[in-house]
Amino acid sequence: MLLQFLGTSLEMIDDSAWSRQISLEFSQQMASYTSPSHEKSFLYKALGTSLAVCKDLVHVKSQLHQFLRTTDYMEVPEREGVISILAFSAESHLDLTLNALQEFGAAMNKVKIPGFISRLKDYHHGKRGKTRSTLMLTYSSVAVHAPKDQLLSRVEADITGNILLHYRASCQVLGITVANKDMYLKLTLIHNVMEISCAILETRDSQEFEFSYKLELLGYMLDFIKKEPLDSLASPVRYKAILAIEHLSKLKPSLTLEENRELLDQCFKSLFPLPPLEMMKKEGETAKNALLIQSLYVRSFEALGELTETLLEGEPTSDWFQEMFELLATWFSSGKEWERERALQASMQLLTAYQETVHSTTQETFNQFGSVIGQIAPYSCDSLATSRQWVVDCISCLLSMQGQPMNLGSVEEELSCLREELTAAPDPEALFQASSKMARVVSEYFPSEQAADFIEATMDSMLSANPTCATAAGLWMKIILKECGDAMLDQVPAILNIIYSHMLSIKEGSLRQFLLEAVSILAHHHLEAVISSLLRKRLPMNRDTTELWRSLGEDPLLATQVLQVLIEKIKTSTSQEGSVTSETETDRHLAAAEPLSATCAIFQVVSALQSSKAVQELLPELFPVLLQQVSRTLGQKMPLPVISSPSLGQRDRQHTEGNPCRFSVQALESVLFKVGNARLMRELREQRTWILLENPQTHHEGVCLLVSVLLKSELVTPEIIQNLLPWVNSPTENYRVTGTAFLAQVKKHKKFLLDILIGALHDIFSSEVIGESMKALAKVLKELKEKDIGSSFRDLTQQIRTYFDDEDDALRSMAFVLFGILAQLTKKKWKAYFTEQVRKSWVTLLLHLQDPNPQVSMKCRATFHLCFPFLGLKRFQHAISKHLGGTDELNPTELQEDICRHLAKENAELLENLYKTTLMYFYSSWEGIRAAAAKLAGFIREHTDMQRMKWLDLEYLLMSLRVLEEDPSSTVQLVATEIISDICSGRVLEE
Repeated sequence: MLLQFLGTSLEMIDDSAWSRQISLEFSQQMASYTSPSHEKSFLYKALGTSLAVCKDLVHVKSQLHQFLRTTDYMEVPEREGVISILAFSAESHLDLTLNALQEFGAAMNKVKIPGFISRLKDYHHGKRGKTRSTLMLTYSSVAVHAPKDQLLSRVEADITGNILLHYRASCQVLGITVANKDMYLKLTLIHNVMEISCAILETRDSQEFEFSYKLELLGYMLDFIKKEPLDSLASPVRYKAILAIEHLSKLKPSLTLEENRELLDQCFKSLFPLPPLEMMKKEGETAKNALLIQSLYVRSFEALGELTETLLEGEPTSDWFQEMFELLATWFSSGKEWERERALQASMQLLTAYQETVHSTTQETFNQFGSVIGQIAPYSCDSLATSRQWVVDCISCLLSMQGQPMNLGSVEEELSCLREELTAAPDPEALFQASSKMARVVSEYFPSEQAADFIEATMDSMLSANPTCATAAGLWMKIILKECGDAMLDQVPAILNIIYSHMLSIKEGSLRQFLLEAVSILAHHHLEAVISSLLRKRLPMNRDTTELWRSLGEDPLLATQVLQVLIEKIKTSTSQEGSVTSETETDRHLAAAEPLSATCAIFQVVSALQSSKAVQELLPELFPVLLQQVSRTLGQKMPLPVISSPSLGQRDRQHTEGNPCRFSVQALESVLFKVGNARLMRELREQRTWILLENPQTHHEGVCLLVSVLLKSELVTPEIIQNLLPWVNSPTENYRVTGTAFLAQVKKHKKFLLDILIGALHDIFSSEVIGESMKALAKVLKELKEKDIGSSFRDLTQQIRTYFDDEDDALRSMAFVLFGILAQLTKKKWKAYFTEQVRKSWVTLLLHLQDPNPQVSMKCRATFHLCFPFLGLKRFQHAISKHLGGTDELNPTELQEDICRHLAKENAELLENLYKTTLMYFYSSWEGIRAAAAKLAGFIREHTDMQRMKWLDLEYLLMSLRVLEEDPSSTVQLVATEIISDICSGRVLEE
């Protein structure tokens, strides 16, 4: 403030003589003060200010030269004083000041010290070095004080160039350039870089200015960092050089991403390998040294954080973030826990910088969430508590970016508790529990589209991390798949490929088990997709593929479903055989890949089953498809593998070995082994049945022997016979041979059973016949698929619907059961038709939830639950499941009101359908149904926007309700009266 006042006063006086005199006075006064002192420091600045205002350039030049010549450069206060004088002088006399510095430097270079010994003494005493360092600091200080509009034209040649000239001269001994080991000289150049960078950035045209010395100066800074010792932290060179790099990084020209990557990499290599902080502090000789080391350590990582932020600001993209993070991730697997801890700390700095400089501005989806979580999360079980804390902080930052629109308050509180748990965890088991809790928190915000990236990163962590962290990686993978798997359908092939490729490397038993469990968990969510992906693996199956299939068979909740899907795969392929018209002769001699893979998979799944129950239940389907596969592959060769690279094609094809028919026979044998007994299997082996089956010349004999033995064991069912009947007339010769041989051993079969039972539903004279037919149909339909019903599906569906309002409780009940079975059967072919039937029937089902017969109501409840998905109200499915799922007592009133509320918002067309059908049930023969219909009409009216939905005629509704007020049932009367009252009171309020 005083200096500003001095400068303003001198400008107002505008008298050169007076300015000269006051500058001389300041100069003379300096001798009166000791050095160092605040007063003398102020006088230097005041002198510089007076020279800046002085218009007598001769005087100014004289004063500058005088101080440059007479300063004792061995004394710190005098060095600082001359820097102040020239820096303040440059505010008005930039050219004059630079010329003075230039002339003094040139004169100094001309001074020759005679004699070798004298030159050595001069070097060791450091006078020239101190002088040059002072000149270097003066130049950069001049840059700071120079008028901003004049700086850019002078900053390179006249300022930076001269700084480097003096620096290089200071690095010479007897004219020979040597490595710079002078910490003071390094710090001087670092200070120059920071001051010049800041000065340039403060100019108006800084973003257009290309600083030609940028790369050279960066080179010096990197060199300083590389030469800092990695076993100690004793000087500020390291962190100040990082700060200087950060300042330079803001200047043009911009570096390439690879160059920036190298900068960051060198900084990591300079900081992370340092010994643990406590160890370095102990090596300090005094407490003061320990505090200095602590300060240098903290500042070093602060500088790294600033550099990270600046580099992100220069290239604010997620791709550059990923590059930077990958550099850090290589340190996560370090065997030294302190290196991991520092890498995780730097990761937190990077994430914070990305959130503040990039994400807060763009609000774009953070596409690296999955991969970053996968790489960081396993270290929540690291051996160092501080590392675990950094992981929680990183995850908190990630969630705040991922959950911007959500309320993260409770999540932050939960993470804070988990941070404490992880910090205090006494053993690995406690760490795993706390880490698993955190995984469940993350799962609520996990982006399913990044699942493959997460799995890939987790797999890599399992390979590179220590055993404890590798186990944590496996736990995270399982939890994320379990909690978020429903939304990962399109990611299934990629996830399975990642797991499969890592099975080659992950051999340790417990870690390998994580991979098998991951596939099993994924299969619980998307069984069809998992099976389809596994079926694409090449044949014959290798150890890894076999292990994956067997793991599915060992899961008791999955095994039956897996077999069902595999059966369907074989059936689908078989049904499509006749449509293939472009097969070559070679193709016909090669086994079809997918059905053969499915057959081999059945063998592995059945072999791994702990119980024979699933195979017994599915035998009517398993036996025909596997026998058909045996027949189909007779005499065929293995299919050609899928070739991913043309250059590898021939080699891969040559390695495809095996007998397709033998694989099919093995699968059939494994199925019969599960459901049969030792005597049966011994008899089949003794008669060489399996060998005969796989030989095209003796296949028919093998079939006859097989059927003969199975008939004795009562394993041939009507369903099996029904399935094999069409083979007799098949256009495929192998099927005709197999079917004829089979049926030759079978004297009984139930031909056209299904058509007969459907026909019985048309019997209008006997409710007993209809009832028994319905029961039989229920049993038969449970053994069939949609395609097995064929064209009878339409007639069957329509016929069942006619009994929904039948007076006979038993027929109503079975009609609902059959309709529910059809809902389960319906897949692709009849889905559109069945959907139409559901839309015609759903109101009936809704009202019969209050059927006068409780048993009928229960059957209707199950069927309504099965049919509801066909209405296409996906967003309401969860609510429906809460009402209808489980065994809790149903509250029909709440269900109806929820449906009306949802339809009013989401589907006015379906609400109209509900309303019109409901009015028809005002005339039902059951008073309970009439009362339910009246209540439902009231809910519809309550949730309907009368202005938008013109179809609700309020007067007609009131008229219909008044009719119900005269109903014989007092319950119906009461309901009608209440609704009329609600409608009328609502009208009054509106008016």
